[in-house]
Amino acid sequence: MLVALGEGIADDLTEMRDYVEIKKTYEPNPKNKGIYDKQYRVFKQLYKSNAKNFKLLNS
Repeated sequence: MLVALGEGIADDLTEMRDYVEIKKTYEPNPKNKGIYDKQYRVFKQLYKSNAKNFKLLNS
């Protein structure tokens, strides 16, 4: 989709909606907000602590 946009095949990403079949959507459960927040905090810490490793892998 991004290639089509970059190559001028599509004017914007909204045109791509016709090419993607949405089979199911998910809504977060508001009761789990505390869990989601904690997991996101941990994810951010993991991302920061692994940034150097990912850079090494990608070089």
